Amino acid sequence: MPRSTVNQTVQFGVETTRGVSVPANKLLNILSFKIGPEIDSKEYRPDGRKYNTDIALNKESSSGSFEGPMDYNALVYILSSAWGATSPTAYQSSATAKLWSFSPPVAGDANPTTYTFEQGDSTRAHKISYGLFKSFSYKLSRDEFSCSGDLIGQLLTDGITMTPSATSIPNVIIQPSDVNIYLDTAPEQIGQTILPGALSFEYKMTDIFDAAWFVRRSDASWSSHVDLAPKVSATLLHEGSNIGMSLYSHMRAGKTIYMRIEAVGEQIATDGPGAVSYSFIHDLALKVAKMNEFSDEDVVFAASYDLSVIESEAWDGGKAQEIKIVNLLDSL
Repeated sequence: MPRSTVNQTVQFGVETTRGVSVPANKLLNILSFKIGPEIDSKEYRPDGRKYNTDIALNKESSSGSFEGPMDYNALVYILSSAWGATSPTAYQSSATAKLWSFSPPVAGDANPTTYTFEQGDSTRAHKISYGLFKSFSYKLSRDEFSCSGDLIGQLLTDGITMTPSATSIPNVIIQPSDVNIYLDTAPEQIGQTILPGALSFEYKMTDIFDAAWFVRRSDASWSSHVDLAPKVSATLLHEGSNIGMSLYSHMRAGKTIYMRIEAVGEQIATDGPGAVSYSFIHDLALKVAKMNEFSDEDVVFAASYDLSVIESEAWDGGKAQEIKIVNLLDSL
């Protein structure tokens, strides 16, 4: 029977030591992954010959991508890698609700979590170790709240047997209708002033990590990663109202603004004290880099702005962004 695309499952495990494979005993049944080999080779053709006479295999690793809806549970696995490892704490006085706090460092090692990924079915499967999320982006409108990104890994190992009985992480999608967007001009005010005419918001963080290659015979693939200076940006589309046009003034003045993307979902506990719900909060320090052309967005006259995420000394002595998630997961 042919190998069917629809039957190819991706599962993963949290590595204890980076690059040392572990059983891929978890499933994220809300994200779609693409994983494959990454080959760097050089072809050689000597003078006087019309065809290449040999090929040298220089580097062998793997790469991949993911996409899907924003999800209160799936995000902690992505961010623990892309933004750095963290441990959840009790949310206030709740015995069950957990708070996951992520704040990528403005300097120093990000200390990312890495994963072993397996992909395949009972016919054939492969795996990669040192799976590392190197980018994270999301798009928000009333039509969708979705995320995507890229990952890297060491060389692909083919012909494996998939880890049996992987545990599915519960799906808890963040609904676009549960989200508010806020904009304030001081860090102590973050989350106070709602943007009533926000139409869409896009966030991108790319080039967070890369592989380090050494001339070392014992290395079949790259053996460690390096931190990079990531590219972090956002785009806000807002009704061209007095509030929407205020960003134009902020751009001219070079003023730092602070935005919050906040989602509140279903109730998960009652001992907060009081009600505790799934929640997602993304706070950012930004400057307006550019105002784009006005546009017609479903009959709304709209203004679009390109935003740059910056380090703000006024925010806790130097912070650029943070994400806080409340869910029921007590570990990865």
